[in-house]
Amino acid sequence: MLRRLALLAAAAMATVAGFAWLRHADAGPEAELSTARHERRDVGFRPMLFAGIGMLVALLSILGLAAWLYPSSTANRTVSLPQAPFPVPQLQPSPPADLAVFRKRQLERLNSAYWIDRDARRVHLPIAQAMRDVAQRGIPDWPAQ
Repeated sequence: MLRRLALLAAAAMATVAGFAWLRHADAGPEAELSTARHERRDVGFRPMLFAGIGMLVALLSILGLAAWLYPSSTANRTVSLPQAPFPVPQLQPSPPADLAVFRKRQLERLNSAYWIDRDARRVHLPIAQAMRDVAQRGIPDWPAQ
């Protein structure tokens, strides 16, 4: 019961406040406006000085902590270019030549006909030859159009 009364009172206050806002909105721009002013006080010099000094101390302490935790990262290191090759034996002395041989073998295999399994009568055919054979003979047990 008390909760309902509180909700009813809040709704009544919101309604009254809403009507008061509407009444002032209809009054026009000249209703109850105060004159324009500027701030008379600014932030004090001493608090700004202390804040600046505090930030500087924090920055320097963080940099000091980082230099203490990671001392080798601040050393001046230069990388000599080009780097030395891997020691012998190299597994692939000429990668471009090896790639060319690999591609040649793959293309020969792809474009040639050979038995995969003689007993099962499985043959590898080049795609162009297989398409010609299907176009000439058709596919067995394929429904006619």
